[in-house]
Amino acid sequence: MNVRQIVTEYLTEHGFDGLYDPDSGECACLVAPMPGASGVMGLCNEEDVGDRCHNCVPGYLQTEDEAKRHGFDFMLGPDKPPSGGGESGR
Repeated sequence: MNVRQIVTEYLTEHGFDGLYDPDSGECACLVAPMPGASGVMGLCNEEDVGDRCHNCVPGYLQTEDEAKRHGFDFMLGPDKPPSGGGESGR
């Protein structure tokens, strides 16, 4: 078992949709790819990440409206939206 598998298992078992960097506001990755979101390939690959993932924390998919307001295809945040999440429905 590698780190990616351990993180994916933890996020899934605890109901999180992925990881995001609360400081940058621009880096996020989902446990599973989301159809229609550009550049989303599931959890980040080492070659894509560099030192960026050191600040990442578990998060929940935010509503599509919230993501669009910030100019993103999708957005993760610390709290589950009242409606239960974005397109993942979590």
